[in-house]
Amino acid sequence: MYLFSMYALSVELKTERKLIKRTSSLFFSSEEKAAQAAKEYRHYYACMYDSKVSAEELYCIIVEGRKLDSIYKEVLCTKVYSPEGQLLDSCEVADGESFPGRKKESIFHQSGDLVEIPFGEELCLGVVLGQPPVFNENQELYGLSSSDDSYMLLVYPSMEVDYAYAPLVFKPRYKINEAVKQELLTAWKNHNMLTG
Repeated sequence: MYLFSMYALSVELKTERKLIKRTSSLFFSSEEKAAQAAKEYRHYYACMYDSKVSAEELYCIIVEGRKLDSIYKEVLCTKVYSPEGQLLDSCEVADGESFPGRKKESIFHQSGDLVEIPFGEELCLGVVLGQPPVFNENQELYGLSSSDDSYMLLVYPSMEVDYAYAPLVFKPRYKINEAVKQELLTAWKNHNMLTG
């Protein structure tokens, strides 16, 4: 038996840094019920995101599948929905299981693309350095697990290389300061020159 938990990430807009808040989880007995709730979420919780009252904006909705009656807290699947409840991306590989690579059509970001990523309590900007491995039915990928379903990024402002779980890497929704954009692109070019 499985349990599907759903929670939302929202962004606090009235601060200089874009702080991320996570809502309490809601629980569902099937993936279909959780998907339907994701579609209805914005409607039912409209008061939380009303711009006249709230300084928060709904960023995304996350559904995670877990096995019931298990002593392990492993995530079996992750689905990420837009604020309107449309499926944006997913990972169907359970924690620790073998990852066969992503299909080409599910790799949404290229090297050099600017992206937003929720890291800890903040929505950060980054530039893509590398993509998750691509599925190739003629070649098996050994030794990869669900944690390899990640983009390699340079993250602003530290400009350190980090990895972000692929379903949680987004095209930028908020305006990017031109100086920050140029700093990220220059860092990306320098990194490419150093790594050849």
